[in-house]
Amino acid sequence: MKKTLLLLFIFLNAFQSNIYAQKDNYYLEDQIFITATYNLLVNKNDSIAQGGFSNGTSIGYIRDIPLNKRRNFGLGIGVNYSIGHYYQNISIKTKDNGSSVIQRMDSREFIRNKFSLSYLEIPFEIRYRTSTIDKDKFFRAYLGFKVGYRIRSYSKLKNDITEIAYYNLREFNWWRYGLTLNIGYSTWNLHLFYSLNDVFKNDTSAKAVTPGNDDIPMNMNELSIGLTFYLI
Repeated sequence: MKKTLLLLFIFLNAFQSNIYAQKDNYYLEDQIFITATYNLLVNKNDSIAQGGFSNGTSIGYIRDIPLNKRRNFGLGIGVNYSIGHYYQNISIKTKDNGSSVIQRMDSREFIRNKFSLSYLEIPFEIRYRTSTIDKDKFFRAYLGFKVGYRIRSYSKLKNDITEIAYYNLREFNWWRYGLTLNIGYSTWNLHLFYSLNDVFKNDTSAKAVTPGNDDIPMNMNELSIGLTFYLI
């Protein structure tokens, strides 16, 4: 993860000379951003419950591409790194052969349980704003789509006896894609993301907490709600 963040930092700095070279009526907006989110697992089986604060963070660069003379309407395309943590009642353990055992747990079986996913993503946006060259507070509405490739995954379980983590889990989808919206004024901008594909691979299921019960399908999508802050 440290190497990924370092490469992203180098990538972002490579574009700063372009940003600071702006003059006359030529200007760009909202190219480097940080997003903080609360992550919800939606469209899931009723026996799967979230608990705790399922948070996420993204940092990245979006190339601003104005399409009109006023420069208040255009496109954006870039790259970002994101990580999300999801607290819930599903235990994911890895066997020696690399396969996983997934099981729904009773709340008395754990103190804290989560899985975490990291993605390298390419966001695309259609951008509208009320900015001018000398106006640093303005309304913006950016509707977009992003696709990401999973570069890290792990689960962590803590109970009364121990705390243990499992890495490189195979059951999660390698790709994630969905719709985004960033809308707000000045510093405060609401961020929404909804994944159009499942978090887990097709046909993934969890063992029921009571032997003999039907397996629990792991079909679910992600809905992230948070704030985006534009640095430059």
